[in-house]
Amino acid sequence: MSKSLAGLSICISGKLSMGRSDWQKKIILNGGAVENGVTKKCTHLITTEDEIDSGTAKVAKAQASGIPILSEDFLLDSISKKKLQPEKKYVLGEEASKKSPKTSPKKSPAKKAPAKTTPVKRPKATETAAKSPKKSK
Repeated sequence: MSKSLAGLSICISGKLSMGRSDWQKKIILNGGAVENGVTKKCTHLITTEDEIDSGTAKVAKAQASGIPILSEDFLLDSISKKKLQPEKKYVLGEEASKKSPKTSPKKSPAKKAPAKTTPVKRPKATETAAKSPKKSK
């Protein structure tokens, strides 16, 4: 196995695609360490959007500590590519919309309201003739 997770100390939270013990084995086999909670040693929290939405204690502590909160795809891709992947692609929660333009909603261009036009009153031909001065001979 590779050492693609060397130097990382990972905490797992929530229901992921594999069980906790399977993830622990994979992380350790790839050079990482596993933490049971978000501690000072913890470098990353791997979780789900559901956990973020629920506001679990681990998520809250990671947010308060500035610990990256990532999807499990970060681990899957780092292990399969045998190289630590850039975190920003895998960020979950509020930080995702700040860091990843792919996840932010695209704004549609504002539609302009049609300009209001006020009808111009044009004098009738008879009114114009009455008002215009007559030429003298």
